[in-house]
Amino acid sequence: PKLAMTKVITGAEVIVPLEELINLDDEIARLTKELKKYQGEVKLGEGKLGNEKFVNSAPEAVVEAEREKLADWQAKAAVTQQRLAELKTAQA
Repeated sequence: PKLAMTKVITGAEVIVPLEELINLDDEIARLTKELKKYQGEVKLGEGKLGNEKFVNSAPEAVVEAEREKLADWQAKAAVTQQRLAELKTAQA
């Protein structure tokens, strides 16, 4: 639905239709805040995995866990960014 509240969680996206029940400005602000958080986590993960010393000295399981976390944050950021674009279009 165009007007819905969205929450991205690992492995799923929850969408609750709220047409006429939500304030678009508030929902856009909430998602913008979440997107900034996700983008920050992506930047941290990319920094960690871009550090050759970390990648070469950490156990492979730790490096793989960091790769999985990074992929998760990237997915959450992408879905949130897409939802923001949809809401901004609906708002116009």
